[in-house]
Amino acid sequence: MTKLANQFKHNNTKMQTKQDIISWNEEDLDTYIIPHPLIGKITMREFLFFSVYHVKHHLQTIKNIAKK
Repeated sequence: MTKLANQFKHNNTKMQTKQDIISWNEEDLDTYIIPHPLIGKITMREFLFFSVYHVKHHLQTIKNIAKK
């Protein structure tokens, strides 16, 4: 894997293990609404699910570029 892909994965793991997100309870994840510039207002739960998908998408893009 490329240096860029490794750095990307490392930073993503750091973000996922931040204590302030992990300690949220189920109700908080559905209560807190945050703005997204393209999607609009979404719950923290939706944001986290979207982030997982979005990060995987970008990691795949990095891997595809590295193969060229």
